[in-house]
Amino acid sequence: MASSWILFAIYLLTSLTTPVNGTHQQYKRSELFKLGENASLSCINKTWNQIIYILWRVSMNGVNCSITKEAHGPVYSSCSNRVTLYNKTSGESQLHIAHFQLSDEGTYHCEVAYNHGNYLLMIAVNAIVSPVLSAQLYSNGSHRFAVCSAHGGKPAANVSWEVWWSSPTITVQVRSEADTSSNITAWLELPDNVTRGNISCIATHTSWLDRRSVTLNLNEKQPSNVIVLLCTVGVTLGSGLLLLIATKFLYNMRKMRICSKSNLSQNTDSKSAQVKRKSQEVEEVEPYASYVQRVNSIYNSSADLYGS
Repeated sequence: MASSWILFAIYLLTSLTTPVNGTHQQYKRSELFKLGENASLSCINKTWNQIIYILWRVSMNGVNCSITKEAHGPVYSSCSNRVTLYNKTSGESQLHIAHFQLSDEGTYHCEVAYNHGNYLLMIAVNAIVSPVLSAQLYSNGSHRFAVCSAHGGKPAANVSWEVWWSSPTITVQVRSEADTSSNITAWLELPDNVTRGNISCIATHTSWLDRRSVTLNLNEKQPSNVIVLLCTVGVTLGSGLLLLIATKFLYNMRKMRICSKSNLSQNTDSKSAQVKRKSQEVEEVEPYASYVQRVNSIYNSSADLYGS
């Protein structure tokens, strides 16, 4: 909390005062650093024998912090431990960023008060990211193209084509991504009489010491709309065949279930008929048994009567 008040007090003081008979200088510049390297930012070419104080105000993608030091005082910082002040052997002060990251990109304001004036500097700091280079052949109807792309570069790469014929038709497209990287695409239209040989895509970038290239062989078969159409037809026919097989399978399964139900019904009817026949046989035997029983009863009664 104390360091925050000190930073605020110094900032307020420098905003309201200017040294007597002094000068007020403002400058801008930009710096690029590779990811992972240690970055150093210089503000002014003066030593601490001449400087009253130095103040850095940093804005990194919406994250703000400050770091300051008086000539004979300690360093006060609200920045991360990777951002520090250090003195060169010559006595000059620099801002040091350890292991530079994408999150360190932003605007770095330096303010220095010295014996005869104020010095203000704004530095736009960005990362260097190497692009990915690729090339391919492409056809659109009767038009053929060689397409070269430098993808994800920071800053943008320079891309072109080297060919053996005169006045080539090249169209360059630039697309910026949300992460501030760039995609550069160079479209080379191939003349109708150019069907063989090699052509080269050439690219240069800040992160490369030399230019880089990709060679395309025009003798290779290039993708066409006919091939795409054939692939589409093949996929459609294959899908239709699978659908037909599935439908046939479901139909056979349904047919088997119907046959099973029919056989079960026939077995049930057969058993019912057998039970019914047995019942009828019992019914046919029962009247005769009743008749015999009655005759025996009458006979026994008559015998008893005459016997008495």
